[in-house]
Amino acid sequence: MAASGEEMFQKLREMALAMSAEKLGVSAAEPVVGIVMDLSAPGGFASVTSFVTGEASIYFSSGGGFIGGGAHASIQKAATAFVAEAAKALQRFKPATATPLPALGLTTFYIVMANGLMTASEREQTLGEGRSELSPLFYAGQNVITAYREWNEAQPPQQH
Repeated sequence: MAASGEEMFQKLREMALAMSAEKLGVSAAEPVVGIVMDLSAPGGFASVTSFVTGEASIYFSSGGGFIGGGAHASIQKAATAFVAEAAKALQRFKPATATPLPALGLTTFYIVMANGLMTASEREQTLGEGRSELSPLFYAGQNVITAYREWNEAQPPQQH
């Protein structure tokens, strides 16, 4: 039996949160190997993932999303910038003891470290208005979404 959209979302999100330097094929000396930004919306969630390798994906709890973005220069650039911004914001995070999805109106970040997960949450409105120390990180995550959207819009229409 095929997994539901929500089951697939959970599975892909868990894989991103469990990523390691070894799985990515990068040096374990790399302190930040990736970031997951969980966004809440009425009726569902989206997770934006980026890794030091330039890989980036967006998963929707309703099913679907975008994967394989690291093969495209604009997405790869946005992904590595998102990870770099996470490294700059690290002092604003605390160790994650669990990885719940955010309540409506909140955005939760999980920094994937070589030695575990760090987390921080903030109101999406505060982040979007630039009133949080985590706003630059939020904007970097939004840039991954924008890069995917722009790449997708530039693709020729598919023939059916």
